[in-house]
Amino acid sequence: GDGANEPEDVPCPNIYVPPILVAEMFDDVFAPIARDGASIVEVQIRLHKALQTLAKIGDEDFAANAARLAKRALARSENALELDEERDAVRKIAEETFRQAAARASRARFGGAGAAE
Repeated sequence: GDGANEPEDVPCPNIYVPPILVAEMFDDVFAPIARDGASIVEVQIRLHKALQTLAKIGDEDFAANAARLAKRALARSENALELDEERDAVRKIAEETFRQAAARASRARFGGAGAAE
């Protein structure tokens, strides 16, 4: 560009670091936990609570990726967990993540992005 938005004192001007892609970060961090912990209800509950929190406090991109990973983790756990009560507990938390993500997307579309509930 024209340099107007670039810092004046760049310590290493020949080094480029690509931006972190939120989707890749979520996949790298949460997908292995969802896969390897699919049959362990305690792992699934903590995973879904973490995703729920990120959907609530993050921006629209975080919320969408939290919901995407929650959907995948829920599908894995529903196939792997043996007890209905365990599947129900995980499903309840995942559904709240989906609500948080939908609310974040709605706020972003209608001008209220950034305000957490």
